[in-house]
Parts: sequence; C-alpha cells; structure tokens
Amino acid sequence: MKFLAILVGVAVELYVLQIQQVRQFGWFARWSDFLMRNLQRLPMMDGRIGVLVIILPIVFLVLYLDYELGRMIELNKMYSVFGFLFYSAVLIYGLGPQDPIRTVDDYMDCVEHADLRTAQVRAEQVLGQVITEPVAEYAARIKEMLLIRVNDNIVGPIVWFVLIGPIGVVLFRLSCELKERFTGMQGGLALASQELYLIVAWLPARVCAMSYAFAGSFVDTVANWRHVSDLWLADSNTLLIRSGMGSVGDVNEEEDEEISALQSLANVLAMVKRSVLILITLLAVMIIVGLFNG
Repeated sequence: MKFLAILVGVAVELYVLQIQQVRQFGWFARWSDFLMRNLQRLPMMDGRIGVLVIILPIVFLVLYLDYELGRMIELNKMYSVFGFLFYSAVLIYGLGPQDPIRTVDDYMDCVEHADLRTAQVRAEQVLGQVITEPVAEYAARIKEMLLIRVNDNIVGPIVWFVLIGPIGVVLFRLSCELKERFTGMQGGLALASQELYLIVAWLPARVCAMSYAFAGSFVDTVANWRHVSDLWLADSNTLLIRSGMGSVGDVNEEEDEEISALQSLANVLAMVKRSVLILITLLAVMIIVGLFNG
C-alpha cells in the first residue's frame, strides 16, 4: 500500500499542476496564531511545550484516523481502498506546499525568455523572501535553496512516510511549516521550532545527500565534505548544499558571471531530478523486497 501511495503521490506531483493551489497551509498559521494569542500569558508556552501544543492535536488526529482505518481493514479487507486513499491524500498534501523542482524549472524558463515578472514570482517562492534586485542575480542562492527544499518538500515526507506512515508525513510537514513560520523571530518558541526541525530533518537530509552523490559524482561529493564525519555530524542544510555542489563538480561558492550562475543552476536542477528518481526506485525495491520477505 505504501509503494502504491508513493507512486500516486509522485504522479500527482508531476502531472497535476493545480495541486499546488490546493496544498496550502494558511490554516496552520492561523491555528498557531490562535493558540499563541490565547496562551501567551503562560511562560511555559514560549518554548518546547508551546511547539507540542501546536503540533500534537493535529498529529493525534491523523494517528486516530490511521488507527481506525487499520481496525476497519482488519475486519474487512474491502476497506483497504479507504486506507490507500487516506495514505495517498496525506502524502500528496505533505509533499508541499510548493514543488521546488517545478518552480525552479519555471524560473529558468522565464529568465531565458526574459519574462522577468514571472521569474521574480518563482524566485520569491523558492527563496521565501521578497526580491529587490535583478532576478538573474539570485541564481546562485536559488541553487542552494533548491538543494535544501528538495529535502523539505520531497525527500523528507517520503522517507518518514516509508518509516512510520502518515503520522511521519504530518509531523515532518508541520515541523517545516512551523520553522518557516518563526524564521527571523526571537524567543523560545522560535528556538524550539528550529530544534524540532533539526531533529526531524536529520535522517532525510542524510538520505537526500547520498541520493545527490549517486545522481552525480560520488567521489566529488565526498571530497566536498570537510570531513567524512560530516555525514552524521554536519548541519543538515550545510550537508545538503555541499553534497549537491560536489555532485555536479561545482565547489565555487560564488559565481562571477550571470551566465555561469544560470548554467550551474541548470546542472544542479538536472542532478536533483535524477536523485529523486534514484530515491524513489530504491524505496520501491526495498518495499517490494520487504513484502516478499514478509
């Protein structure tokens, strides 16, 4: 069921363009704001307890639905179709809110065709900030953010889905959204949100970094790490950037020319597409082998 749900999720991600309009998390921002307004008088809320209060009700709801569906399937196998639909819906919604690969693809196409207004919109979606300079000058930063967002929006949800099912997808997605919600802010809640993100992103980041290595040059990827221990000790986002750059043989942190920056972004984009394909294929093999052994 998990493998079929992954196939459906990836197919929807690739071919249903309207899914990004449906997959919005404004409700989660309103939910977190509501709780903070009503509970901000309690000092304990400005920290890890506050993060748990925001996330756990939603996680428990998904856990309850998963449990009830499991009981229904045990009683009657015909209910398996509802379990499959539930798994697929949670994964599809968790692969978001934006598809970074498609967004960067659109950015490249718009820059090449001098559609700077649309290119600015796409760049702002990837970077999560307002752009005030010529959009082509952001190619190097978009390249780095692409390597991070592939883990946040694609690899992370899939890895946690395979490991612990829908609840893993929800926990990972909400952690990413909460971290984005409090980025640039001060206080215990912002710090706790960052801590939770670092915990849930650690494992997927290592899987993603290795997929980058196998999609490009494995030797150059490892060589671009400062130490081999970076694989388990380095900051996740730093590891993703260094792995992606090494995979395509791009170890320069700054680009001198606009054309070379765009070409470098195109190389990274192509590598990222290969890495996602490799990861999905590997997960499919693992799930199939597990079914046969079970």
